[in-house]
Amino acid sequence: MSKKQEFINWCIKEGKMRPGPANCYTTYLNKVSEILELKKGFHISYFSDFTECDLEKTATSLKYLDEIMENKDFKEVKHPERLGNYRCAINKYMAFVKEVPFWAVHKPVFVLNKKINVENAKQVVDSSALNKLFGIYWQELFPSYKISGAVKPDLLGAKYLEKNNELLVVVLEARKVSAESYEKTVKAMQNDKKNKRTEG
Repeated sequence: MSKKQEFINWCIKEGKMRPGPANCYTTYLNKVSEILELKKGFHISYFSDFTECDLEKTATSLKYLDEIMENKDFKEVKHPERLGNYRCAINKYMAFVKEVPFWAVHKPVFVLNKKINVENAKQVVDSSALNKLFGIYWQELFPSYKISGAVKPDLLGAKYLEKNNELLVVVLEARKVSAESYEKTVKAMQNDKKNKRTEG
């Protein structure tokens, strides 16, 4: 089930909304994305399943929308009279993120080797999400390593770790993977202490 449909279902069941208004809220949130990109240069995609849209980023989007409303900065904004509705949609979305653990945690496909409920077998894993995951969990994956200061980070996004003068290069690539192969990749990252290059 898509994140958008999860949100609609949550609005109906937990938010006590009718299906029509719940569907309208998804449209409003997409409009907020367009407005904030145009007016603030701020990118947020509320319903992209594998890009980060956590509570903090959602709160930032609300802050920017409030600034637009407060300053009456309506130039190039279609239907400014609907901005109040858009604000309500963001608040409802924030409540959704707080209550639904999968989206609140918002990790792509797997948290390390622990399965999350994944219904679609093939997804494009966002490299920025992988980098975020690696930044959080690299010490668990490679507990005896440290970030290497000997090599400058490159444009390809490789991560350089070192241990006892041994250099480990970790490359995180966005690609289509099955849930099963993603799990195998993460396990390989956890167990691989000999290879100089690990691709995920």
